[in-house]
Amino acid sequence: MEHTGAVTSAQFSPDGQRVVTASWDKTARLWDAANGKPLGEPMKHGDVVFWAQFSPMASGVVTASRDKARLWDAATSEAMGSR
Repeated sequence: MEHTGAVTSAQFSPDGQRVVTASWDKTARLWDAANGKPLGEPMKHGDVVFWAQFSPMASGVVTASRDKARLWDAATSEAMGSR
């Protein structure tokens, strides 16, 4: 599991099968917890991503950045909304 910038946050999914990370490289990423390989495309922000967390059912991921907070689909890594 590697970013091009410092990792600011990491969390296992409720079932322990995935990990979500946030980074100074302006992305959050989903990873397979068993083999460390990326799942889907990076979830991109316009600035440093400080925090990423799975929803309780792990169907979504919320990220917080200097630019905004966003909700992502955990299956596709596609943005679902932002504030």
